[in-house]
Amino acid sequence: MKVRVRIAKIFLRSINFACSLIVLSMLATVFSIFNATKALPTRNNLPPWAAGTKTWPQTTLLVIACISLFMSVVVLIAYTRGGHHRAEKVAAYYTVFTVAFFVFSIVMWAIGAGILNQSKAQGQGKDMWGWSCKDNMRRKLFENDVSYSLMCRLQVSCSPHFPQISN
Repeated sequence: MKVRVRIAKIFLRSINFACSLIVLSMLATVFSIFNATKALPTRNNLPPWAAGTKTWPQTTLLVIACISLFMSVVVLIAYTRGGHHRAEKVAAYYTVFTVAFFVFSIVMWAIGAGILNQSKAQGQGKDMWGWSCKDNMRRKLFENDVSYSLMCRLQVSCSPHFPQISN
């Protein structure tokens, strides 16, 4: 029975690693598209991105994914180096960190949601997510250079904490 529990723990920690890696790769794609296209010249007096596009929600998620990935790697390395006993010791620290980080993230997401809602109400969707999810003339002008729909889908997939902004 202990062996099955240990295998399940390793499997769950591997899933955590994989999920963090997926979120990290999706956000890296979003940032690479944004950075590659933010300096494109205007077309019909429309820029590819809003001046001062807000990227803090994506940056926050990227930091969370990096921390989660790092902690998953530490625990998985502990399994390979010291076996189950050492991994459980590291997992105990990871559990304490996870609980503290969970409380911190609840507060962080509540503050972020408040700021985002205020920004959404007054900012006319000029953050990276809102800008990429808008379907308007600018999107048609830059469709060959900027994959706004891909960026919108990636951010919807990896950012369940933020409401989707459209039109």
